[in-house]
Amino acid sequence: MDFSLIEDNKISLAGDGGKSYTFTFRSDIKKSDKLPVLMPTKDYFPLLKHNLKILKSSGVIEDIQLIIIDDRSTEDICGFCSSNGLGYIRIDNDYGFNYSVNMNIGAWLLHNLGFHTCMFLNNDCYIHNRDFLKEFLKRHYDSKSHLSGIKLLSPVSPVKFPVI
Repeated sequence: MDFSLIEDNKISLAGDGGKSYTFTFRSDIKKSDKLPVLMPTKDYFPLLKHNLKILKSSGVIEDIQLIIIDDRSTEDICGFCSSNGLGYIRIDNDYGFNYSVNMNIGAWLLHNLGFHTCMFLNNDCYIHNRDFLKEFLKRHYDSKSHLSGIKLLSPVSPVKFPVI
């Protein structure tokens, strides 16, 4: 994706057929030694609160800089992030939700702040313990990977549905 900054808080993205898209953003990200973890959301506080509770109770929050990418929420996600010490990026546009674009805007902003690595984490996933995070990053760096990811896996045993 080819982004270009056109104003202090506007990014232009060149699309197919010469069409360009403009995204307005607001960010309070600061350079840190912690791993930046980008998590997209649009409203739905219960899921965001649940994730943060797990990241805190597992101690993972001590190792990461959690940055919420807010896609046009009507709820006060910014206030929630501020009161919980989380990074915040809000992206406004007239084109609808696009996970790839939103996450790439976040990665682009981080790159421009001097970060070399970031992690994407869906808002319906969480990192369950610090050892997992350390091992994940070790494998990423040891393999000289440019891109690593985490995906939800289906249960090993078949899912059983009730017979009606």
